[in-house]
Amino acid sequence: MCAYKWPTTRLPGTIRTVTGSGGRRDDNRRRTGERIYAAAIELYQAHGFDKVTVGMIAERAGVSVPTFYAHYASKEIMLMPLPVREEVAAVLAPQPMELPPTERAANAIYLWLELIDKHQREPVLERWQIIAATPSLRLRTAEFERATATVVLEALSKEKGESMPPAVELGINALMTAYTQIILRWAEDGGRRDLLEIAGEVLAELRQQF
Repeated sequence: MCAYKWPTTRLPGTIRTVTGSGGRRDDNRRRTGERIYAAAIELYQAHGFDKVTVGMIAERAGVSVPTFYAHYASKEIMLMPLPVREEVAAVLAPQPMELPPTERAANAIYLWLELIDKHQREPVLERWQIIAATPSLRLRTAEFERATATVVLEALSKEKGESMPPAVELGINALMTAYTQIILRWAEDGGRRDLLEIAGEVLAELRQQF
């Protein structure tokens, strides 16, 4: 039985933007990465993810294959990037420390989804519609969930100064699976339904399992 007290309200908060030192070199790298990404999305939408090669993406973006890999480890990671520790810490920070870790993580999911809805709605929807339409990518989401759960558990452990107990690990992994289902349902519906409404439904379904 997972020791998880499910939240009854969503807590407000803001995310802190992490920026680098800037400069022309950084700007050029960012623009190149954006050009590669845009070329890949265009090709995925036209031909399907599985039929598009890294070589095709590089050619469309006007870069070499090594340049592609200098920006993205793989086609899959391009569409399912892992959150960095700073991003996870930013959405956990507004959640009161006295709450159980899994409740803080659930509230953080709501905050993360709010930020997506306000600031990244179209690009995230675009990515996840491709994932939803590609069976091989849907299978890979399990890897994304486990890796993301590890980042969240590391952030929680760092705050507490101790490793999380097995019940918390189980809860966090379950929440990451729920997050994937939220985004997939939203993408499959073409983004017409309210993202946070879907989140409430999925998390309620998860609650019934624990």
